[in-house]
Amino acid sequence: MGAWGYGPLENDTAADLVLDLQEATSEQR
Repeated sequence: MGAWGYGPLENDTAADLVLDLQEATSEQR
């Protein structure tokens, strides 16, 4: 909910996407 809310297309760098995915998965746990 938090990661994709920022719009991954704006920050389409691999590092930012990975960090957002990691934060999303950590929040779901």
